[in-house]
Amino acid sequence: MMSYICKYTPLELMLAFGSGFEMPNQDAPDFSRTDPLIHSSVCSHAKMLLLSLLDEKQPELILTNCCDSIRRVNDTLPDSVFSFREMLDLPHRSSGYALTLYTNELKRLIKRYQAYSGKSFSRDMLLTAWRKNAEAWQEQLHGADDWIAVLGARTSDELFQKIRSSMGLPVVNLTCGGLRSLPLPPEHAVSLSDEDLIRAYAGALLNQVPCMRMEDVTGRTRLLRMKGLSGVIYHSVRFCDYYSFEYAEIRRHSDLPMLKIESDYTSQSEGQLSTRLTAFNESLQVGKHASTPQVQSQTGGIYVGIDSGSTTTNAAAIGGDGRLLASSIVRTGAKAGAAAERALADVKEQLGPQADQIRRIIATGYGREFISFADATRTEISCHARGAHFADPSARTVIDIGGQDSKVICLDADGNVTNFVMNDKCAAGTGRFLEMMAHTLEVDMDTMSSLGRKWKKELNITSTCTVFAESEVVSLIAENADTSDIVHALDKSVARKTCAMVKRIGGDGPYMMTGGVARNRGVAEEIERQLDAKLFIMDHPDLIGALGAALFARDGIEG
Repeated sequence: MMSYICKYTPLELMLAFGSGFEMPNQDAPDFSRTDPLIHSSVCSHAKMLLLSLLDEKQPELILTNCCDSIRRVNDTLPDSVFSFREMLDLPHRSSGYALTLYTNELKRLIKRYQAYSGKSFSRDMLLTAWRKNAEAWQEQLHGADDWIAVLGARTSDELFQKIRSSMGLPVVNLTCGGLRSLPLPPEHAVSLSDEDLIRAYAGALLNQVPCMRMEDVTGRTRLLRMKGLSGVIYHSVRFCDYYSFEYAEIRRHSDLPMLKIESDYTSQSEGQLSTRLTAFNESLQVGKHASTPQVQSQTGGIYVGIDSGSTTTNAAAIGGDGRLLASSIVRTGAKAGAAAERALADVKEQLGPQADQIRRIIATGYGREFISFADATRTEISCHARGAHFADPSARTVIDIGGQDSKVICLDADGNVTNFVMNDKCAAGTGRFLEMMAHTLEVDMDTMSSLGRKWKKELNITSTCTVFAESEVVSLIAENADTSDIVHALDKSVARKTCAMVKRIGGDGPYMMTGGVARNRGVAEEIERQLDAKLFIMDHPDLIGALGAALFARDGIEG
């Protein structure tokens, strides 16, 4: 059995020797074992690969020198781990001397493997495997009327399954480690000499849908025009810079719905990832059925939305006309389900006898899956969009800064989500960040909101990390800086991160700000200054997500 990593690996050639193969591609629990062996900033896929190969029970390995990280893995692996190990020199082009180079690499591999294994090479087995795999590629891409492509850097098996289970359409893995795309063998392949057969096969390998290593990547752009392609999930791996450039290029030249995600080959941040994927699927479903209304809004009864956030759990009850009848904001604490029950009980108390008219409850937010009494769930992306559009149909960009993350959501004229971005890998720029700084400054959140508007001296907090930013605050306190000036510097830091997100996805006015941080006038005014535009802020901006969930409940939209 042989391990391999790359779609340019000549798998059909190894099948011609009767050898099997597998691709190590599983999430790692952590990288504590690899950190002493390889730099921690090396690509996460390379660290996963090194960890897998050190534990590998397969005696044979073929690598390709597709990037510096793989070369580092090859240099780090002890010679004793594999009885047969080969690093193929992969060219950057698919014709001319590049084709001759790879043909010679395959011939060298055949010769080395014959000497190692004592097995004979079978032309017939090569052609059979080549034709079978080429037909499988064509069948998979042309079998679905509507489908989603995963592009960019390879995904782990667990991540790809997570993507597939989150989407309502078939998903095809077209990343660099995904579906191999061999063209069919030439019709006269049986009559070719051994030399010409290997050359034709080398050409087939090099003429697959190209990875980013190849100079000519037009084959990748052709994917965006394929029949039935309804959306793109673009994946990048932590510490790999290749793919961000391609994502930006696709964004500029394609109108396809796109979602960008990043992973580090561990199971971290699964909640945030689930929110992104589910929200993207919800937006695709809305776009797919935009021309045919799914439901009619109810005219009677009461409908409740519950937004379970990291800091607070918010509930809103509306009537059939959308009018807010009752609301509640409680601290989430350690149990999302218990907080949701308290918020609902508060709403029912406000409603009094009318509480018996509650017909439907929809939950949203990170804790939505733990609210057992909800009839359905929706992501906070969709619910903030729905609530914001209901509150102000002119809004085109929603800025939501909550306790755990920040979001920017772009809307069309009908209130549908056209794009969104989330800052969910760092507390900087969130309500939690401000709470930590308030604790350091020994002021409460209400005081902090007003202090930031009384500044006199311009100070700057430059760190993008919450821990380092707190160190800057401590240093400013030691220098006897005025508290209002420090708070203003923190407001600017939050606004700077938020406005960068707005610009990253092309957000445009009119703007609405939602979430608990919208109550902080210092932050809101600084965002307005940096955007050079006014923000529409409701009296209860932290209820927008719950309002959107209640509207979905009224409209009978399933999660």
